[in-house]
Parts: sequence; C-alpha cells; structure tokens
Amino acid sequence: MSGPNRLAEAIYQTGCLHRGPSLASPESDFSRFLGDLTKGRTETGWNWKRRASADQSSGQRVWDQLARLWASRAAESPDMIPSATARTELAAHYQLVTPVSGAVVLETQQQYDDHGLTPADGSATPQIPSVPEPSTGLLVILTTSVALMRRKRTL
Repeated sequence: MSGPNRLAEAIYQTGCLHRGPSLASPESDFSRFLGDLTKGRTETGWNWKRRASADQSSGQRVWDQLARLWASRAAESPDMIPSATARTELAAHYQLVTPVSGAVVLETQQQYDDHGLTPADGSATPQIPSVPEPSTGLLVILTTSVALMRRKRTL
C-alpha cells in the first residue's frame, strides 16, 4: 500500500530510530560519512519532511480490538502522542479507560437525562466479540492434547 510509513514515524517519535547517511550519491556521500567517522565528528542533524499520502487513504481497516489496543497504548504514552488533549480525545473516541480518561456508567434513560448526556450509538461503538477468538480455542485444544500425551500411563 502506498503512503507514509506510520510505523517508522511512531518509532522515530520514541527516539529509537537513528538516521544514517542519505546516499543520494553513494560514492561521495559514503566517503564523506566515513571521513566524518574517522575525524570523530559528533554533530548529527535531521532532515526529513512529512508528505501527505498520494491517494489520501488512511490505510487498511483493521479489527476493532486491534485498533483499541493501539489506541490504548498511544493514549497512555506521551512518547507516541505528546499532547494530553489529543490522548484524551483518542481514548474517548475508542471508549477506553486510561490514566488520561475516565468512564461514566449510566444505566437508565433518566440518568442520561439528569446529566445531559446521550447514550452511545451502537453502530459507532467498537464491536467486541462475545466468543473467544479462534486462537484461544486452538490454544486450549493444543494444551489439552499435549497434557494428555505427556500423562503417564499406568497398567
């Protein structure tokens, strides 16, 4: 899929990603880079631009739980999203309870009316499955079969 590399952008924000030589002209850039290393040059600099994606697509739609997992980590980490307001809005959008957001539990329409709130639209809320994932069922089956195979048989 064409577009910006969001993973690299997220890694860059954590400070774990370091940039090497650009190698636009490999012969001169690489020799200059090696020369700087031998001279003990410690100066580093960043030259990068953020471009909008060509087709303005935001990527592929993912499963709600995966999106909520990402949102939970992003809302709790100031390294991923520096603005506390943006983290709070992200947590509210995905209906998460995090250190920067809270939850209001109202049960009746009267409680909603008393506080001037409206119930969340069921089609807009993330869909969480009520049955275990296939991987969970597979794990249970495999664990049970391994336990049965390892069981000592007595005659």
